[in-house]
Amino acid sequence: MQYYAIINNNKISGRSTCPVSGKDIEAIGISQEVYNDIEHYIYSDGEIIFNQNYDIEQAEKRKAEFKKEFFETSLGWIRRQPTLADGTLDDFLNNDLPLLAIALMTGGNPILPIAYDLPDFTQELTKEYMETLQIKDQIITSQFINECSLVKMKDFKG
Repeated sequence: MQYYAIINNNKISGRSTCPVSGKDIEAIGISQEVYNDIEHYIYSDGEIIFNQNYDIEQAEKRKAEFKKEFFETSLGWIRRQPTLADGTLDDFLNNDLPLLAIALMTGGNPILPIAYDLPDFTQELTKEYMETLQIKDQIITSQFINECSLVKMKDFKG
């Protein structure tokens, strides 16, 4: 069987067992080993070569995705859309923050259910790994409310 890397606009866009061609698309023959591990390879100067920076690039992608889904506070990293016990997604800044702020202002001792430590982005951010980073049951502070409010204002203004 023949194996091909599909090159589109000078980048690997996929793999195939059939040669394809078209405008700005070409197929370059590769080994089965490269075919099975194509995400670790790049197209450079007309050749398919091992991407020496693959692990660094993956860590940077994980970090960027994490920082879209979480924001930093003095109590740890907060998930913008936490999953509730029934499996539904919540909106922390719009739904939970106002309730926590009211509870704090009226003399209550609101508790933050879960925050997170910053992950090691060289690892996959699996559910199991993220659970090991959880910081549970911290008392809400006015500093925390202010930090969340600043995040909300930044999100609103862009």
